[in-house]
Formats: sequence, structure tokens, C-alpha cells
Amino acid sequence: MIPFLLDSPQVVIPGMGDRSFAGIGDNELAIGMPANMIFTLLEDLFKAGGSMNIGYPAKSLLPMDITEHITPGFQFLRDKINEKKASEQKK
Repeated sequence: MIPFLLDSPQVVIPGMGDRSFAGIGDNELAIGMPANMIFTLLEDLFKAGGSMNIGYPAKSLLPMDITEHITPGFQFLRDKINEKKASEQKK
């Protein structure tokens, strides 16, 4: 909610519930961001790790193969990503 209200990314420090139920380790953080930054994330995510080329698996962050409607947001994001891909292919 805060990233939406402030229109900027925010660091999220997982609480004990996150650590218990999601298996998040003590060395993990999360980010929250407004939806309009999703394309910047997709463009720049592969740069994580720099010269070591570690990167992060974007598919675990942005599931593309979900066939059920877990939340309305997944379908909305999938539609927006598909629109963006289609417009880039026309160029």
C-alpha cells in the first residue's frame, strides 16, 4: 500500500509471519513498488549481480504461467505485459 501511496519503491523487512510461513531467511529482504515500474524492473533485473552475472530468476518474481486467478493483480499484470510485448514486436 505504501509504494502505491508514495509512488516510489519501498524496502520491506519481513516479519516473523513471513519468516515462518514463507520460509524467508534472516538475510532476505523484499521490495514493494508501484505497478508502473514493472517494465523498468523487467528491463534491469538481469543486471543484478553485475560482472558475476548472478542475476535473479524473474519468473519467480513475476509468474507468467499461472492459469488460475490467485489474485486479480496477476491477470492485470499479465495483460499489461502482453500488451507491452505486442507493441514492441510491431516496432
